[in-house]
Amino acid sequence: MRKRTITTRCNGFTLLEVLIAIALMLALLGSMFAFTFNMLTSRARALEYSQKQLAATTLIERVESDLMTCLVGNTKIGAGVKGDESSLQILSRAVAASLALNGTSDPAVLGDLQQSLYKFSKQTGMVKASRGPVTGSDLPSQQYQQVGGALFKVRFRFHDGNAWLDSFDSNSAGQLPVAVEIAVWFTPWLGEEMPSEEDEFFEDDRLTFDEIDTFDEREFAEISDLDLFSEPRPDRIRVIFIPDADVDEDSIGETS
Repeated sequence: MRKRTITTRCNGFTLLEVLIAIALMLALLGSMFAFTFNMLTSRARALEYSQKQLAATTLIERVESDLMTCLVGNTKIGAGVKGDESSLQILSRAVAASLALNGTSDPAVLGDLQQSLYKFSKQTGMVKASRGPVTGSDLPSQQYQQVGGALFKVRFRFHDGNAWLDSFDSNSAGQLPVAVEIAVWFTPWLGEEMPSEEDEFFEDDRLTFDEIDTFDEREFAEISDLDLFSEPRPDRIRVIFIPDADVDEDSIGETS
């Protein structure tokens, strides 16, 4: 009588199949991680850019609002418009609506002489603004507040009717400027320094595949073309004309 041999076949995965499955899972996880990282990077850049736009827009709108009702000033209350390339002081006639809750017991509520101060710090890249009623001191009663995100550069210029000036004092000039220019740059350009302490990062982490470091485009440009270099067009620029500027139209020259 013949004996039957019963063989049991086990259904399972071989070692090769397991390794292939693991490799596919790792590849999928890597792709998902790269996609997520790119999304987070893009989101961070978008938020940073929106903060810069907010800072520039807020600064321009506030300065324009103050200049619409500014005055020349005098030796007692100070200059109506005074500033340089990185700061601006404006005296204007307006009501401090933010103080309305204090009631008429606060004399500052009924005062219509307001002082606004704007300062840009290249070290931090931040614009700070302060606005409040004139209380007899050189500074308004309110503290400085940060305006939006960090910027690379903010420049104020003043037109006296003949040329653009880097600084202006309405008391010394005896008149208001014809116009005030606000120029804003979001990012640095060649030949300028970053407004932070991370300069080494931008010097060492070059976005290039040249691992031998045989040619540095930045260094070459700074050495060979520095004398020919001119600043790029600002990301935001606004020329604000002052309605009450009393200037002889015959003496107004070409703007440059």
